[in-house]
Amino acid sequence: MNLACPGAYSITSFFKTPESLLQLYQGICGFDGTAPMVCCSDFASPEIHSRMNHETDVDTLFSVNESNELLPTKCGLTSYAADRIYGGKYADLYEFPWMALISTFIDSDSEPQFTCGGSIIHSRYILTAAHCVFGKKLAGVRVGEFNIEKIDCTLDNSICEDSVQNFSIEECIPHERYLSNGEKKRPSFDIALVRLDGEIDFSPDNVAPICLPLHKEFRESNLLDEEAVVAGWGAIETGTRSIELLKVTIKIHNDASCQRINNTICAGTRGRDSCNADSGGPLMIQHPESSRYVQYGIVSFGNTDCGTGSAVYTDVRKYIDWILDKIESSQSQSEIIHFNE
Repeated sequence: MNLACPGAYSITSFFKTPESLLQLYQGICGFDGTAPMVCCSDFASPEIHSRMNHETDVDTLFSVNESNELLPTKCGLTSYAADRIYGGKYADLYEFPWMALISTFIDSDSEPQFTCGGSIIHSRYILTAAHCVFGKKLAGVRVGEFNIEKIDCTLDNSICEDSVQNFSIEECIPHERYLSNGEKKRPSFDIALVRLDGEIDFSPDNVAPICLPLHKEFRESNLLDEEAVVAGWGAIETGTRSIELLKVTIKIHNDASCQRINNTICAGTRGRDSCNADSGGPLMIQHPESSRYVQYGIVSFGNTDCGTGSAVYTDVRKYIDWILDKIESSQSQSEIIHFNE
């Protein structure tokens, strides 16, 4: 099957839940010999607007990194069929399988706490914000999580997932110019990589890497007025942290409420924002032709009172070369320098 019908393709390849397989069966509208055919209109992808050049071959956009073999080309696809989140709603199980949680020792006598988010971009690497790791005593990384306090289940409890993967941290790589503008409230070059002490197992449906904007078309795209999604376990309207993964759809803009500095993106409106402990998480747009999510931003900083204006996100497009260089150099090192030793 090709990607002419991405919704049906995603089900056959990734969305292997009872509900999605039933949807696939009910979408059969004919046969080519003995091979069933489906009506593509029954498998509409979520409508996130994009002004990208639709004449570009979709496969080319996501295979551009095959030559360097540093990042996976099978990325940004989910098995979901249908320091910041404010004004959002609950995500569903398997919806964002690249989400990661970073835990930190707040003080010497306490248990580690999840303080930041991140995204899986490689079997050994998590992409996050530099302020999440710089000067921190990190405890570890968890992937495959949905509900922090109990077994993960779909909203109707029809499907549950009890496997998470926990890793110690082998190396932290904050950008060399982090805080080079001298401001802690508006940090510059707020990006970092976390290298895990083992390989992430991508075989479970609740774990997968997200795509990065590697292709020239992604890196040069105009994102102004595009709708993007942010996900995380950060503070909600009540001021408490959510134990379940939340998501919010926000618009990318550049208005007067934006505190944007170089190499950043502004997004969000009053009442719809990222919030405390969402820091490091992804700002992502779903590519309409392929159903793949591409990460364009990293939650960096915003207003003290969440939901009162836009937040600022590190623009991942500006750091693709830095990411690839750091992964390549880390993999070629014979000795790894441990950030917290």
